[in-house]
Amino acid sequence: MIRIRNLWKRYGSREVLKGLSLDVSQGEIFVILGRSGVGKSVLLRHILGLETPDAGSIQIGRIDLTSCSEEDKLSLTKNMGMLFQGSALFDSMTVGDNTAFYLTQHPNPLTQSPFSKGEIQDRVDKALDMVGLSGTKNLLPSDLSGGMRKRAALSRLIVYRPSILLYDEPTTGLDPMTSQQITDLIIATQQELQGTSIVVTHDLQSAIAMADRLALHDEGRLVHVANPEQFFEIDHPIISFFKSISKRSLVS
Repeated sequence: MIRIRNLWKRYGSREVLKGLSLDVSQGEIFVILGRSGVGKSVLLRHILGLETPDAGSIQIGRIDLTSCSEEDKLSLTKNMGMLFQGSALFDSMTVGDNTAFYLTQHPNPLTQSPFSKGEIQDRVDKALDMVGLSGTKNLLPSDLSGGMRKRAALSRLIVYRPSILLYDEPTTGLDPMTSQQITDLIIATQQELQGTSIVVTHDLQSAIAMADRLALHDEGRLVHVANPEQFFEIDHPIISFFKSISKRSLVS
């Protein structure tokens, strides 16, 4: 489904991606763990087509995102959705308008005709209901808590039903209970949309709860990939650190 080979990216003198390779199967939740600031978010922006690598390839299905036409790139990225770390809601728009934004800008992919107002409202209501935000359509993002903003951003992703879902630190800055709610919503969204998800995080509890496979991002590459049970048996200092954090949190 997603096949990345030998991806390199440099910003000035700083190399962020250093020959990174990755395979994500259709229908799985693939979680990338790593320390903050090592390039996990940069990888997502490349998959979404927001940045161009210095070298390497990103293949989505049969199309190479790094060498295809602009028309093919647009077609690919229309079928992707991303939950940004800071939610990226439009401050001046209501929750309902934020959720509806994509539908007002793009035609129905099945009919190539604009969505009717009724169709948009129906989709918005269903998306907000799914994330537990029914009754918030007329509120502004500033009226919401951090966890509610994350859920509103998730409703904006759900509403147009993308097949590839990208999550950038979805639980950062949230309390443990709200983090668990967001994790549960990511799993529910995956099941609802039957999509393919990539999640980057340093939240170990969330990662274990949702991942079909885990990967460790270190020094610009994915150095280990395994299912959750096997992942924590790998002898690596960062994995050992994550494992010790997990044990301490269970004790506390």
